[in-house]
Amino acid sequence: MMQRIFVACLLVYGCAAVTDEYRDEFTSATRSMAKMLTNEVLVYGQTGNETIGLKTLVATLAHSGQIARTEVEHMSTKDQSFVCTICRSAINVILDVIKETNSKQTLKTILVEMCSKFKILEKEVCTNLFELNWPVWEYILSNKDHTVTDEGVCSVLLQASKCVTKEPQYNWSVEIDSNAGKITQSKPSQQSATDDDLVIVQISDIHFDPVYMTGSNAECTKPMCCSLDSNDPPHYAKAAGQWSDYRNCDTPMRLVEASLLQIKNQHPKIDYIYYTGDIVDHAVWRTSKSENTKSMQIIYGELKRVFGGVPVYSIIGNHESQPLNQFAPNNVPDEVSTKWLYNLLEVEWSKWITNSSAKETIKIGGYYTVLAQEGFRIIALNNNDCYTFNFWIFHDPSYLKKQLQWLHNTLLAAEKAKEHVHILAHVPSGAGSCLNTWSREFRRIIERFHPIIGGIFNGHTHKDEFSVVYSIEKPQRAINVAWNGGSITPYSYVNPNYRVYKVERKSYQVTEHDTWIFNLTAANLSPDKNPTWFKEYSFRQAYGINDLSPASLDKLLGTFSTDHELLKKYWEYKVKRGDPSLKMGCNQACLIKHLCQAATSQHNDQVRCDQLKVDYQRTLEGLPPVYKSAASHLKYSLQSVLFIVLFTLLSSVQYI
Repeated sequence: MMQRIFVACLLVYGCAAVTDEYRDEFTSATRSMAKMLTNEVLVYGQTGNETIGLKTLVATLAHSGQIARTEVEHMSTKDQSFVCTICRSAINVILDVIKETNSKQTLKTILVEMCSKFKILEKEVCTNLFELNWPVWEYILSNKDHTVTDEGVCSVLLQASKCVTKEPQYNWSVEIDSNAGKITQSKPSQQSATDDDLVIVQISDIHFDPVYMTGSNAECTKPMCCSLDSNDPPHYAKAAGQWSDYRNCDTPMRLVEASLLQIKNQHPKIDYIYYTGDIVDHAVWRTSKSENTKSMQIIYGELKRVFGGVPVYSIIGNHESQPLNQFAPNNVPDEVSTKWLYNLLEVEWSKWITNSSAKETIKIGGYYTVLAQEGFRIIALNNNDCYTFNFWIFHDPSYLKKQLQWLHNTLLAAEKAKEHVHILAHVPSGAGSCLNTWSREFRRIIERFHPIIGGIFNGHTHKDEFSVVYSIEKPQRAINVAWNGGSITPYSYVNPNYRVYKVERKSYQVTEHDTWIFNLTAANLSPDKNPTWFKEYSFRQAYGINDLSPASLDKLLGTFSTDHELLKKYWEYKVKRGDPSLKMGCNQACLIKHLCQAATSQHNDQVRCDQLKVDYQRTLEGLPPVYKSAASHLKYSLQSVLFIVLFTLLSSVQYI
């Protein structure tokens, strides 16, 4: 009887605030609800008949009380526990179905029908994603050495909530050298900008669409539009532009060529180019090893053709793998491994990388280090394994440790050799979609070696942004900066861009950066002309600061918390003044979110974020700031939990 009451409560009201007294009954009730939904979906998939029970479940799950519209990080502890229980119940039922039936078809019916029924994606996309990912799931779920549990899965998917696991394999650590100096202040500038500074161009996230079609539907129902299979638009306003489109569209070859030529012609003196990942487009439901290979060969070929002898140092994006987001450990069969990608990149990157030890680590895991010049080392990571939509985390979370230990050891050797270092990594460590444990250990490494790390360079978000790295031991000290290069693709609602950095030759910190963009609306109004690129801003001039050191950028964040117009300016630059983004605007909550993202390098550590939010609110109330200088922003609603569980099992809730 009690269980029936809880099921009704879940469906009608959400019943988030369940007391500990009834926790077991509540857990059982949510599992029953998940089981009911699974059974109803199976019947629908087998017969095509939509029962009253299924209609009721679909309708009520979409309207399950106020909690369904509340972001997880803003929920109470009990409400977060509720969301966690829903996730674990759903995963538990799916694992039971696999165990009981051992049937690919049964699981396919459940996931595909739920995916399409709840309008997460259209059925063709759901079906194709299932088929692409099934070999990986099958291996992981059938492997007896590593057991997948609902607790482990949900602790990763909902890691911004109180949904944590006590399973020890998810809490590994890297061995850190103990010979570190004391951190007595935020890291200052070591040398002012000079004419002798290095010039480094960062290009990121091209997302090349080889079958982009001008005039096709830019508002299709698939994850990516403006392509050969997007059909004709119902109205000319929905037609794809010549130079791409702000909507869910990627980069045609003409834009790739125009962008690279713009960089070459505008900047005749380039010392190095950083390409920070994601060549493959967002057509995630129809990717293949052969098509991904072609796209990478084309883009790396263009980079070599256009820039000739300029060294290009590249890293892997989460879209390069097949299927999307999957980066396997080395000890799995070739059929489900990522070796094909690493072997390909060892060949493609040999256009610029000839060092035998670097080529060896590329073949092992897609990462490497090179001594760019005497005293200056570049470390290129493949941190896509930390992405929470990488299913191999559920297989063996500790396999991520190997590359981070290599990073530590490489930095230790660089320190002894009196070298300074730049680190390239596709996924920002502070992103909510990077595994907590990885972010924590990466931050520990950065803290240990921060004196020799001149900067960190990321991609993935398609936004022109930065984040300050703070000390774990002394969170009032800013110790490094992660720079994000934005994207060539306009996916979604942003203008294409690239960045030009000036880097001093003493500590190899960034002394200035310029962001170059063009307006996509204007470019598409003149389809026969190349886009008109322009320098959107120079960082020091835009924000009125003397240098770009961690200490200065920490102070800038303090200024953002009290000067909300300047913070709004930062947001406008972050979205690269994309017309649709500017039209949508950014309210107070939005501005606070972006402020916190700039202060976060480990998404479950919000110390500096919380300080900045206090000062932001005090400014609104006419009060003086408390934390102007420093002496998870991942968001889910209950309504999105089902989306996350289902689509994660198909591929990835995030396309960036």
